[in-house]
Amino acid sequence: MAKSPKTGMYGIWSSVSKQFVFGIQEPSKSKAIRKIKKKIGHDWAKWRFSTKAIQKSHEHMFRQGLIYKDGEQHERKSVQL
Repeated sequence: MAKSPKTGMYGIWSSVSKQFVFGIQEPSKSKAIRKIKKKIGHDWAKWRFSTKAIQKSHEHMFRQGLIYKDGEQHERKSVQL
């Protein structure tokens, strides 16, 4: 199975819930770490969070939509039943 293309951004991945958390999307791992430290402090690694590259297939995990490294933002399409 082919992987989904990457957005060029990094987020905070929870190894417990197997999803991206806190809605963080940054162009580098170090910026993502800086942002999580600002939100929850230096114990961020203790809670089994790590940085991970965001792929297009992860779009459903971000309420605000995906942000691409080139500055383009793709809004999440709402589905009405």
